[in-house]
Amino acid sequence: MVNTHSVSGEEAEIASLLIKRMTELGYCTSIDKAGNVVGLIGEGSPRILLCGHMDTVPGALPVTLEDGVLTGRGSVDAKGPLASLIIGGRQAILDGFNGSLTVVGAVDEEGQNKGVKELIKNDLKVDYAVFGEPTNVNTITIGYKGAFSVKVKVTTEAGHSSAPWIYVNAIEAGMELYHSIKEMVTSMTDEKEGINAITVTLREIHGGGSHGTMPGECEMCIGFRIPNDIKTDSIVDVVKEEINTFDSRDERIKIDLMVLDTAEPYLADKKNKLVKAFSRAIYTETSGLVTLVRKSGTGDMNYFGNITGTPCITYGPGDSHLDHTNKEQILIEDYLEAIGVISKGLLFLEKLHA
Repeated sequence: MVNTHSVSGEEAEIASLLIKRMTELGYCTSIDKAGNVVGLIGEGSPRILLCGHMDTVPGALPVTLEDGVLTGRGSVDAKGPLASLIIGGRQAILDGFNGSLTVVGAVDEEGQNKGVKELIKNDLKVDYAVFGEPTNVNTITIGYKGAFSVKVKVTTEAGHSSAPWIYVNAIEAGMELYHSIKEMVTSMTDEKEGINAITVTLREIHGGGSHGTMPGECEMCIGFRIPNDIKTDSIVDVVKEEINTFDSRDERIKIDLMVLDTAEPYLADKKNKLVKAFSRAIYTETSGLVTLVRKSGTGDMNYFGNITGTPCITYGPGDSHLDHTNKEQILIEDYLEAIGVISKGLLFLEKLHA
């Protein structure tokens, strides 16, 4: 899997690989309209979704396997976790799990989450869902921050750059607006960093042209991450209000706002059966203490858990601090240990469900 290129939007090759391997492992496999690989195994209740993503961020890395360490793009985010779900699910069936598993290799998690949105659109009915992301073997992620992004376009009258006092520089106006939005939004909480803070990131900016022309257009993509006690709508309202205030200050400036995507924060009940089953499995397999965490990232769990109401957790081998870096790697020992946790967790969950 790690040797197979699969940036967001280019998952066809790895999908073919998974179809072949999962069929050999006993899954009834198909590819849905979004390009997700869907494998079915087992029957009856409980019905459990095991979902990891096939896509990666751009940036090829050398793939090596030395001294029990696998390096390469996607090794930790999140082909290792996805592979552990595929093998762990099959192992649970071999060990006597009597429910039904839907194991999905999803597309576009690193993009616009088209894969999980297709599962929701298809009204997939399950009792529990486990999403594969690197959490470390002894850790279960029970919560993610919410996230949304907007595109802001600042337009002014272009003019000669030799007379900057006559015209408004759209790039400078855009940057002033960005800092104004950032200051207003981050002041909504007392926390300035960490899981309870609102963070604002300028992700893209485009504008300008000829060196002799005052820039008449600036387009920015701004991303927001929000804690569990805040809804995305409240942040969007603040952004709109700040834009309206900024826009009214100078009739030469025109501002357009487009909300690109939203994902509400998600927090699982740490006392639910899914958390209990996987906590017991971790303790049984590793003899180590179990850690439940909330993370500042956002994943497919946000969409599926909030929209369907299904109890969800995120679990998988690997160090999430290596996500999207040039140091992606995963310990094979951790990968194999996670497979044991997943298979045991499913068996424990079946008993708790009954």
